[in-house]
Amino acid sequence: MFADLLRSPEISGRVVVVVEPDPIKREIVARECGLSDNAVFDSAESFFAQPKMADAVINTTMDRAHAETAIPAMEKGYHLLLEKPMAVTLEDCIAIEETQRRTGVVVGICHSLRYHALYATIKQI
Repeated sequence: MFADLLRSPEISGRVVVVVEPDPIKREIVARECGLSDNAVFDSAESFFAQPKMADAVINTTMDRAHAETAIPAMEKGYHLLLEKPMAVTLEDCIAIEETQRRTGVVVGICHSLRYHALYATIKQI
């Protein structure tokens, strides 16, 4: 499952923290990645209140929450992978871009295909 993917030779990183409001999803990731209780958070606010815990953050929050979670991540010094769209307003896009320039972290935007028909078929199989 998830942990098998992370052990793949093509993956050069590892999950060291999970931030997830859903307790069931949070527990699954924590268990499969072997995370201790101090690496498991139920909110972005509680996570960002901690000292820096990793090199990068993969931000998969809802689109409307991208800026409010991406900006504190960058300010904390995390490199960032942010799902498309970068943000839902021009103002939020500008704020993310300005924060990236000021902090100098690497920010990448990825296109999530989780709703693509191919992945629905894979899940069925």
